[in-house]
Amino acid sequence: PLREPEYGDESETRQVRPDGTIKWRGQQVYVTETLRGERVGLEPEDDDTWLVKFGPVTLGTLRTDRGFKRVPLPSKRRVRKIKQ
Repeated sequence: PLREPEYGDESETRQVRPDGTIKWRGQQVYVTETLRGERVGLEPEDDDTWLVKFGPVTLGTLRTDRGFKRVPLPSKRRVRKIKQ
């Protein structure tokens, strides 16, 4: 079992539901099904933007007017083999 992540005093937490959503300001917002049953932290970035985190990992941003936007995953770089 994973240890529950800790979040700062300024963060709000929400439990991810079985369908991958969290409840935010009266609405259900899809985050990810991967973390169903886990608590995520919502850390204020400015007046209407929140960072959605699982422990130290930022999953994306949540804006009151635009919903959740996932942080893009790093792209896989192609490594070319050098002939010797």
